[in-house]
Amino acid sequence: MNHFLEVFSNIHLHAHTKDPVFACGQYYPSKNLLKFTLVDLGVGFLEPISNFTKNQINEAEKAILWAPLDKLI
Repeated sequence: MNHFLEVFSNIHLHAHTKDPVFACGQYYPSKNLLKFTLVDLGVGFLEPISNFTKNQINEAEKAILWAPLDKLI
């Protein structure tokens, strides 16, 4: 829960937007698992990652592989 709150509280900073953030969750009782998704209307993840890596990462798939969840939180 702390990781979710950390991401949620910083999303405006990273998304570079004042627009709302949308959150949705789903509970999977058979797996005893709760998953959340956050969506913003900001710049997305590719542009900041591409800038950070000096354009070495310039495709969405490569950016997703470059930034595993434990690196983001």
